[in-house]
Amino acid sequence: MVHRQHGFTLLEIVLTSAILAALAAVGILSYGSFNRTIDVNTIADNISGQLRRAQIRAMGADELKCWGVHFDNPASGSDFYSLYSDTACTNADTGYAADAEKYFFPAGVVFTTPATNATENILFNKLSGALITDSATSIVIETADGKQSKTITINSVGRVSY
Repeated sequence: MVHRQHGFTLLEIVLTSAILAALAAVGILSYGSFNRTIDVNTIADNISGQLRRAQIRAMGADELKCWGVHFDNPASGSDFYSLYSDTACTNADTGYAADAEKYFFPAGVVFTTPATNATENILFNKLSGALITDSATSIVIETADGKQSKTITINSVGRVSY
């Protein structure tokens, strides 16, 4: 009489466990990369929205001021940007209020333009909505590991694209 054993051998269990562990590791790494991509895309959307908001306020001569977005890449702490108005329309830091509402980047996402320990103001003319500087400018954001990035470009007439 033939006696059959039911079940799995130790080798089959070890191989199956190794394959499942490898698949889980790939999934976890892909999930982290996916989250960073979402963070960069979300920030690019938000910055683009703030730039358009500033341009619309400038074109509407809201408070009879020029409006812009201030970008700050401090040497320590989180990078941020904020909406501001400038009565003099000079694109200098004089119109930026330190107590303005700030939008901070999540951990792992940084500016590459402006450079570390630098700021940049993008200011729109009253009524026309064109840039004060009359030349195109860009803001670049990326993940801290440099694997994902977005460049937001504002041309001289104020068109925002990324």
